[in-house]
Amino acid sequence: MKRLFNFFKKQTDKNIDLNDSNYISNQESILSKLNNEKQKELLNNGFIKLKVLDTEKTNQLLNLYLSQPNARREDFGFHVSLDINQENIVNTIAQKISEIIQPNVDLFLNNYQFISPRFAVKEANQNSLVPPHQDWSFVDETEFQSYNLWIALSPSKLDNGTLGFLPKSHNK
Repeated sequence: MKRLFNFFKKQTDKNIDLNDSNYISNQESILSKLNNEKQKELLNNGFIKLKVLDTEKTNQLLNLYLSQPNARREDFGFHVSLDINQENIVNTIAQKISEIIQPNVDLFLNNYQFISPRFAVKEANQNSLVPPHQDWSFVDETEFQSYNLWIALSPSKLDNGTLGFLPKSHNK
């Protein structure tokens, strides 16, 4: 199961009020390109589902993943492209991921910056279980908003390591 994670940030409005229509319509908001319903869903539940990439771009990412050294690590349950011990390869992968997805992400987000574009892989084996957890933030949340973007590069099903979400867990 190949997955792509990107972390991005934007300078935040200090106190977000979900009922404040000025926040939802704020043109400077990272979320302002999303319709009001999707913005409220994200802020309320902590996640939304969007079709970000078409098949061609998803295949470009999959081919990029398969071209990296040690892409297939069946002896591992979970691994990331940051684990490659060659900084130039890690940086090249991050740059290419950004180049492939940025035009599509631009359709949904404003004023963002990718922080850590990488492949995160859960192999389909008994070692791949990742217990429920909350991803950490890569930013000072008093100044920035931080969001994760997950793109499945292969079908995501229960038998091969799907991703689950716990609504409202971002508030805990």
